[in-house]
This record gives sequence, structure tokens and C-alpha cells, in this order.
Amino acid sequence: MTKYQGIYIPVCGPPEVKIINASFGEICHLLECTSSWHITIYDLENYDLALLYDDDAYAKSLPLNPLATRLIYQRIGRDNLPPIRGPVILVDDYRKLSLKDLRKLLKIPYNRERSENASRKMLEDVQAFLKRQQHTKDYTLDAK
Repeated sequence: MTKYQGIYIPVCGPPEVKIINASFGEICHLLECTSSWHITIYDLENYDLALLYDDDAYAKSLPLNPLATRLIYQRIGRDNLPPIRGPVILVDDYRKLSLKDLRKLLKIPYNRERSENASRKMLEDVQAFLKRQQHTKDYTLDAK
């Protein structure tokens, strides 16, 4: 099983480094939820981040998470979205995150050009994925 070294960001109290198994059960246990979701953060060089959180946080009326909200608002350059509620886990696909990384991430200013480039890349990745899926589907139909 894949393990990540991520940062657990509680609603109150200091963030802490955690070693996390990439299993749905463990993530839900840490977040105290039955279903989790994530926000992928694309616009940072040398990082491939995801913020994991409780998908039902609003329905449960969980408290606001000011640090996680600040991180997301800073990354997207907007503060008019609903805030993040409940505890979260910040992970990276390729590196072990530390509290030093979190401090750095909170200091990196929003960069519109880099964000737009990341959005274009994400759209290209989705289009390529859909094209591969269609090709696989066509191949499967031809094989029958």
C-alpha cells in the first residue's frame, strides 16, 4: 500500500506531519468521515498537491478551518468561495511534506499566469484521458 507523508491541518491547534496509508478507510478515519473528497492544487512548481477533506462537512456543520481556507484562497486568487470546514490532510504525490513545506506554501503569492497554464494543462490531460477512453471503447467494440 502506498504511504504518504502529509500534513494534518485540524480546525484548531497546530498542523502536524502524519504518515498516511493511501486507503479510503484510513483517510476517512483521520478526517472522521464516511466519504472524503479532495481539491487538487495544480499551480505550484515542484508540488503535486491534494487537499483531502470530509465531503459532508457542510451538511454536518463542521467548524471552519481557517488555515486550510487560507491555503486554498491563496492558491486560486479568490476569497469568494465557501470556506473549508473540518480537519483536512494535505498530501503530495511525489514528496514527503513537512511543516516547512506548509509555511512555504502559505507564503507563495498567487500567480495568474501560472494558474492559467495549470488550468490549460489540466484541461489537456482530461481531453487526452477521454480520447484514450474513447479509443479503448472503440477497440473493445471492434474486438467483439
